[in-house]
Amino acid sequence: MEQRKEKINNSQASIHKRLSENPSDRDITNGDALNVILDQLTAPKVYKTSVRYAKTHLSPKMIRGIPFTYASEAVTIALDQMTSDQDWPLLLRSKQFDKERNAYSAAIDEAVKEDDTGDLTPETIQRVESAIRALWARVTAVPPGTAGREEAVRHVKAMGAITKMLKSPALEQIIAGVDKYDGATTGDLLAFMHTFNLRFGVGRTPQQQALYRDLYLALDTQRDQILEQVGYAAAAPRENPDPNGLHPGEVFKDLDYDKLHNGNGAATPPKPQ
Repeated sequence: MEQRKEKINNSQASIHKRLSENPSDRDITNGDALNVILDQLTAPKVYKTSVRYAKTHLSPKMIRGIPFTYASEAVTIALDQMTSDQDWPLLLRSKQFDKERNAYSAAIDEAVKEDDTGDLTPETIQRVESAIRALWARVTAVPPGTAGREEAVRHVKAMGAITKMLKSPALEQIIAGVDKYDGATTGDLLAFMHTFNLRFGVGRTPQQQALYRDLYLALDTQRDQILEQVGYAAAAPRENPDPNGLHPGEVFKDLDYDKLHNGNGAATPPKPQ
């Protein structure tokens, strides 16, 4: 058993070394080599430097074409963090929002508990989405110029965007919005993937495989530069999203709420003035 364990460990180490230093084309196009770089550049000792210095520009077409995979647990964790007392904007903590805020918090609590024990049901996701729509309608009805209104609008918009990620078909819609905010760089991509526990999925089409080859070249060059800068060459094990890293809401601050939520069968919320 010890010999078998040692053989397995040696095999895994050999595979990791190949993926990290000399990946084959298949290693790149199936996402494995990219995920090794992702792990290295989001390791605790490297992450902040990666986000700060990985500045290669990524086109909207490239971001939209990445076949992401993700775990819903990371999404519910992010939503749960945004409902803590210190994260609710001051306006949303006022008594006029008690009903909508409490309904949303209750829906998120239920989603977190359900996600811990298995997959989220469509009914649970619907309750979270309904609570978000009620919050959005309430906050956009606040007169323009009211103190704290813009911060509250941004916060609810971000929560709505993250909620959309609870349903995997909505992920493409999220990415389509994220790629439009200013400064879409490799650092932004790393921060987004790290915050929501996204991974590179398998490139199945010729277009996705070609995209992965280009993306690998961009990330590989920056990995060498960043790891050399921090003097840290080993990839650390993956961890849950870092609450002290990029705040979940920051990624979505420039998304258009109406475009994000149109087409889901719900009434279009009023536009902020």
